[in-house]
Amino acid sequence: MALTQISTAGVKDDAVTSGKIPANAVGSSELADNAVDTAAIVADAVDGTKIADDAVDNEHIANNAVRTVQIIDNAINDSKIADQAVTLAKLEHGTSSNNGKFLRANNGADPTFETVNTDLVADTSPQLGGNLDTNDHHILVDDNHHVIFGDDEDLKISHDGTDDVIHSTGTSLRTKSNIFRANNAADNAVMFRAFSGGAVEAYHNGTKRVETTGGGVKLTSGGSTPIITNTSSPVYTNAGLELHRGGNGYCNVRFASNYGVTMSLAGISNSSTTEFSLIQDNGGNAYVRNESTSPMRFQIGSSGLSSTDTMVMNNGGEVQVPRQPFFWAYNSSNYSWNNNIISFETEANDVGGNYNNSTYTFTAPIAGVYMFVVYFRAGGGFGEFSWTLQKNGGDFIRIIGQGSFSGNDCHFGQTIQACSANDTWRVHGSGSHGGATGGYQYNGFQGYLLG
Repeated sequence: MALTQISTAGVKDDAVTSGKIPANAVGSSELADNAVDTAAIVADAVDGTKIADDAVDNEHIANNAVRTVQIIDNAINDSKIADQAVTLAKLEHGTSSNNGKFLRANNGADPTFETVNTDLVADTSPQLGGNLDTNDHHILVDDNHHVIFGDDEDLKISHDGTDDVIHSTGTSLRTKSNIFRANNAADNAVMFRAFSGGAVEAYHNGTKRVETTGGGVKLTSGGSTPIITNTSSPVYTNAGLELHRGGNGYCNVRFASNYGVTMSLAGISNSSTTEFSLIQDNGGNAYVRNESTSPMRFQIGSSGLSSTDTMVMNNGGEVQVPRQPFFWAYNSSNYSWNNNIISFETEANDVGGNYNNSTYTFTAPIAGVYMFVVYFRAGGGFGEFSWTLQKNGGDFIRIIGQGSFSGNDCHFGQTIQACSANDTWRVHGSGSHGGATGGYQYNGFQGYLLG
């Protein structure tokens, strides 16, 4: 019988069953594209060996088709998880025992819930891992507590309830600045300033009073207030400069130099070179010099330049002592005596008011050397008599005496005596004589303090 080939058209539908197909008779080449549907694949007939590598892509995996049992252990790493794919719901939820705790990584072991201490009050050794930003807020420190610097607590800054305290136990307390400035608490007045390479200034109530310069120190007076005094109430408020030591000690001012010293005063004008100077040269010689031709005046009193002169030295060297004790008294008319005090009742001069024209007595105001002069004119012939200068009521020295006197004879007597304060002096006449000529031209009693 000849072989007869049957085409697919000659095969009745459903005529070829699986029983008509021998094992392994149908290969993939005998299957048309899309000829095998899921209904023709028995359950569990396709295992991993029947699926080629990379044969199944996302399009051939049905939604919800991959379950946990289909994923082998450690098969999914971070590269297989999309960004933000893990929500909070997927993270482990704590229990009441770990409420408020943080999940901690344990170096490869399972993470655990741990407590993180954020209580700075309870933390006795808090540390910073970086700079502390105050975030527009303040750091508050209680009274009598410190901000401490240094391994040995060398610098402490605190407030004790009254004063602000910077306590340094280091070698020195240094500030570094081109300008160092201290203001008052209201920040509206300077108290102190120091400039790098320049001046150091000190202020009183906002006004500069002391300033260092390249040549020394400059002091500035505030009107009628003295510059230097150690008392709250200056002795002389109109002084431009007052040095006041206070207490019981001396206030000594010393100027020293190897080349001599000059202390000059220029009261004519600030720019004037005409000065009054006290000078000591390097040989020890001392000088008082007035470069002006005006007299040098020595005064005692509290009335400024209107005080009474006690001594005046003129440009030519003449010295006047206008307040030196001096008196001159005389009899204004003809007079006589009979063993009594001569009555010089009229005063021509009495500098200091030390002559009494009622007792005809001069009282020495101070101890010193005095010169006394007595003179008279005889109106007619006189017999023997003498005038005695009495000291403190007793005869001291015979100042005029002669055996006889012719009319119109004029006689003078003078002496220089050392006196104590309050010594009294007067003239006593011996014998009984009349007709002595009156008038200051012809009689008188004078005295003068030489020094």
